[in-house]
Amino acid sequence: NRKVRFLTVTGEGYWVICMTEIRAILLEGTEAKKEGIGIPQNIEVNIRINDVGFSGDELKFKFTYETTYHPKLGYLKIFGTAAVGEKLTIIKSVMDGWKKNKSILPQIMGPLLNAINMTAGLNGVFISRALNMASPFMPPKLEMRGK
Repeated sequence: NRKVRFLTVTGEGYWVICMTEIRAILLEGTEAKKEGIGIPQNIEVNIRINDVGFSGDELKFKFTYETTYHPKLGYLKIFGTAAVGEKLTIIKSVMDGWKKNKSILPQIMGPLLNAINMTAGLNGVFISRALNMASPFMPPKLEMRGK
């Protein structure tokens, strides 16, 4: 069980510091289909939080990571659960926001999406290769600048 802590610092004229502990990203299933042959003109990646629950000091986020290859060349979906350790006051706030309007605190959502993207994207490479599709994990675009 690997633990990763994220430190988020934000604010206008003041600092707000909060710790989010990503305890686990558990991948539970996949769905993939190759629908055509060709080079994708666009690869669209969406991460959807489907449900939020908690147990003790841990939030549980059910998610779907979906990669769509355009124009209509195929798709890849990965389903899973992310476990996030937090203080009980933050857990209450997250659960209230989710029940009220399906919102999640930004200081949790940023690290959560990054952890899901990294884990599902890297594992998606293996699934996409089996179908001879482009990798859903794209390295960042590097840009040269002058001094």
